[in-house]
Amino acid sequence: MKENTLRIMKKYSCSLIILFVLILLCITVSATPDEVMILQSVTSEVESSTETNETTAVVYEIVSLDLAIEQMLNNSLQDIEEMKKAGLGTYYVSDIYIQMQTEAKKIRPKKETIAQYYSLLTTAKEDAFYIQDFIILKEQEITEFEQISGLNVTEALILLEKGRNELEYERYDNAKEALNKITSTLDDIQVNASRLSTQMYAQTNRVLEWVKNNSIQISIFLIIIVLVGFLSYKKLGTLRIERKIENLEREQDVLTGLLKKSQAEYYAEQKITKRTYSLKKEIYKKRIEEIKSILPVLKKELLKRK
Repeated sequence: MKENTLRIMKKYSCSLIILFVLILLCITVSATPDEVMILQSVTSEVESSTETNETTAVVYEIVSLDLAIEQMLNNSLQDIEEMKKAGLGTYYVSDIYIQMQTEAKKIRPKKETIAQYYSLLTTAKEDAFYIQDFIILKEQEITEFEQISGLNVTEALILLEKGRNELEYERYDNAKEALNKITSTLDDIQVNASRLSTQMYAQTNRVLEWVKNNSIQISIFLIIIVLVGFLSYKKLGTLRIERKIENLEREQDVLTGLLKKSQAEYYAEQKITKRTYSLKKEIYKKRIEEIKSILPVLKKELLKRK
């Protein structure tokens, strides 16, 4: 109301003064000297009153400007503190707040410039809180999708993590872009899984149809495979026994040779002590006896297979 009144006074003050002066001139022409002095005094008072009103208007404008700037600064500081309490990054908004303070400290601060900074800070705060809530929603969406479908959601989780990182570094546009891709990515995963399932189902049907149409040939083939496998297994078992018999007979010959060598070293050459000879003799004979007990069993098994 005060601002409207001041605007009206400014708009029509000059016209009123001119009109008032013309009236005074008319009166002065026919007035007495005393009356003229009174009129001059009244004119001076009117002019003084007009100047006072204009000065008051200017002061009111300055005070109003200071209050608006102070209000924007206070609101910005509250927004920053609110973001800190929510665990959000505040480097970007703090830089904006510093720019606002710098402009406000000037002799003639520009309210428009401060208002622009204030708008940037408010937008950043709104984006940060929106993305923070959006991350929670997308995380729930991914979890529910994974539980229901049982599909691999790695691609969606990568986008979710990217959104978190971009929010942490206060790159809000990049964070929203990454998070907005999650739903379409989940849709692609579902479509690809459905396509793969359809292909597998079709291939299975083709295989079953082929088996049905070639059941006789397949049965003959399987019988041949079983017979070949059985014969191969039997042949391999025979070869394995023969090789084991050969290895044991070779080991028996080697041990017999080592026993004779130890006897020569002890009795004829006297290179080893009696204790060493007795130890070697015991080891060699024990192993030779074991081989003699195994060989008949293996040879009997070999005869059965042949």
